[in-house]
Amino acid sequence: MKAWGKVLQALCEEAKEKGIDLYILEADEKLNFYGTPLKEFCKEELFDAEDVKVFKRVKENLSEQMEGRGYVVLISPMNLWADIYEYNKPKFKNPNDPSRPFGVSFDRFRIGFFDEKQKAVDFMLDVAKRLRDKFNLHLHVFYT
Repeated sequence: MKAWGKVLQALCEEAKEKGIDLYILEADEKLNFYGTPLKEFCKEELFDAEDVKVFKRVKENLSEQMEGRGYVVLISPMNLWADIYEYNKPKFKNPNDPSRPFGVSFDRFRIGFFDEKQKAVDFMLDVAKRLRDKFNLHLHVFYT
């Protein structure tokens, strides 16, 4: 299905269009965040690559330590959902990686940081629309 590349392409295009600097993130058990700018992954060869290749490229390049703030979006490209939450109230711990329980896994990753919840919601709804219009994929966006 190449869902990783399609979701990544929609995120990149939307961020560029809106002039937003985002990061792909992961966090350890103490919520120390690590990431890489999303724009580092906005490459044509990744948009059409197999899911495993895109996942590996993202996973091996998250090294910059960052300070958490605002809101984060947890995205599952394989199951096509996104969940928006406050950075200090993480969801969906990964039991397979105790050193980075809030890290990138094959079926989910995080982007951030958004200063306001509404900005995250608007951005993700626009990403969902782009995925629907361009690839006929239906991303479900959750927020509370």
